[in-house]
Amino acid sequence: MANRRDLKAYARYDGSGRIIPGSNILRKNEPKNGNWKEIPAYRCCNDNLPSNCIEFVTNTRLEETFFELSIDVSGDITYTVDWGDGTTDSGSLNEGNNDLNHDFSSIDTAYTIRMCFSDASLVTGLEPISP
Repeated sequence: MANRRDLKAYARYDGSGRIIPGSNILRKNEPKNGNWKEIPAYRCCNDNLPSNCIEFVTNTRLEETFFELSIDVSGDITYTVDWGDGTTDSGSLNEGNNDLNHDFSSIDTAYTIRMCFSDASLVTGLEPISP
């Protein structure tokens, strides 16, 4: 059975070879548009998590409190998310592209977001839309 380790970590680079802040994504395949390169997954994931969970950190300093994630799934699943600021959400994701958003209380903090899925093998992409 597949698990979160099937997802690879990618970072987007600018024209001078530097990583674009907040561009790290998790997905099965490298994005086709832009200058993306695979990076070691330990830069974005916590190996002590259960296999159905993914954990990542927002930008060191959010530019705005509104944060949005795009999640692609290949089937219907349920999720729980700990936004890292004391709030949690849960719900269902349908096959295809799904967006989740959250309003943080501070822009000067990096938040560790933890998402757990009923079947993480169906998650084919996860990336921030708004840093």
